[in-house]
Amino acid sequence: METCGPKLPPPQEIVEAKEDVASESVGPQGKPQDLFNTEQALTQKIQWATKELSQNTSVDYSTQLCMLIQQALKALGKLRTFQEFS
Repeated sequence: METCGPKLPPPQEIVEAKEDVASESVGPQGKPQDLFNTEQALTQKIQWATKELSQNTSVDYSTQLCMLIQQALKALGKLRTFQEFS
């Protein structure tokens, strides 16, 4: 089974990247700007997909929208968990 998207870096690189994020510019609510922008983009995707879901009649399109919402919610949850530990 093929996976979509880039391959994740080894855990050590993630830890090093986490340290780099702490030194970046700070956005609203004291969050690093990149994390804030990512959270905002995910939230907008969820809102858009939810609106689209209520306005369509295609089963295939509804399934794709549900998968998009599910994955965006998972990513948002992981992002917020990451913020708690950074």
